[in-house]
Amino acid sequence: MLTGADLTVADVEAVARTGAPAALDVHARARMDEARAVIDELLAEGAVVYGVTTGFGDLATTFVEPSRSAELQEHLLMSHAVGVGEPFPREVVRAMLLLRANTLALGHSGCRPFTPSPYEASLCSRSSTRSSSRSSRTCTVPSGTSASCSR
Repeated sequence: MLTGADLTVADVEAVARTGAPAALDVHARARMDEARAVIDELLAEGAVVYGVTTGFGDLATTFVEPSRSAELQEHLLMSHAVGVGEPFPREVVRAMLLLRANTLALGHSGCRPFTPSPYEASLCSRSSTRSSSRSSRTCTVPSGTSASCSR
C-alpha cells in the first residue's frame, strides 16, 4: 500500500522488476480528499490558486478563469504527453509510476483521489507499460474510479 511515507528501495525494486502490485492506502485517499477540499474552498472564495486559476512556471501570473481550469489541466497533460527517443525499459517506467503515485499519496498536491488511478492501473497490469526516454505517458481511467490489484 502506498502511503507516501514509507516506500523503500526494496519496495520499488519489487514493483518495478517483479511486478508486485501497488495501490494507494485508504488513509492516503482521505488525505487527498482533505487537500482537495482546501482547494475547492479557496476557489469558492474566489482566491487565486497556482496551477488551478493561474498558469504554470513563467505563466504563474496569468489568471485563468475557474470555468477554464479543466481545460488548463488538459493542456498541461497534453504538453507533457509527447516524447521522442527510445522507450524506457518496462522496469524504469514502473518505478517512475510508483514514485509518482507515492508522492501524490502524501496529499500535498490538492489533486483528487482518482488522479493516481491510471498509475495504479498500469502498475496492476501485466501488459507492457512504455514511456519514451523524453516523456511520460499514462493510461486513462474514468473519473471517479480507482484501480485495484488482484493476483
